[in-house]
Amino acid sequence: MILIIVLVLLGLNIIFHTTCPVVILTGFPCPGCGLTRAFVSLVIFHPVLAFKYNATFVLWLLFILVLLGNRYVFDGRIKGIKAMLGALLVITIMFYVWRLLHVFPGDVPMVYVEDNVFARIIPGYKEIVEKLIYLCGNK
Repeated sequence: MILIIVLVLLGLNIIFHTTCPVVILTGFPCPGCGLTRAFVSLVIFHPVLAFKYNATFVLWLLFILVLLGNRYVFDGRIKGIKAMLGALLVITIMFYVWRLLHVFPGDVPMVYVEDNVFARIIPGYKEIVEKLIYLCGNK
């Protein structure tokens, strides 16, 4: 099963140069775009680069630590985990909208990928996206 998952992810990466379903379908970055790069950057001691990729990684890291603590230290006694997750999702989406308005299109991961499924199957999709980007007045 793991081999199948790895092969599917490898195939997606070869065809679309990403494994993110939102990017594959629409060409637009998703709210979580940059989180993996941010965590990797933090692990290799590049915190400034981590913030550049997605600043919400700090909140996600804290949430993961709370989850681990809840399971292994507090035996499930921490209440409000679902509320914390909901708040974190709202914050992540709000940060995503801010990045779309002020950073997109820019540096990776806030780029538009022209080779996406919608551009292949929806006539005029590419032109609509180009006009939208132009109207937003970003780069």
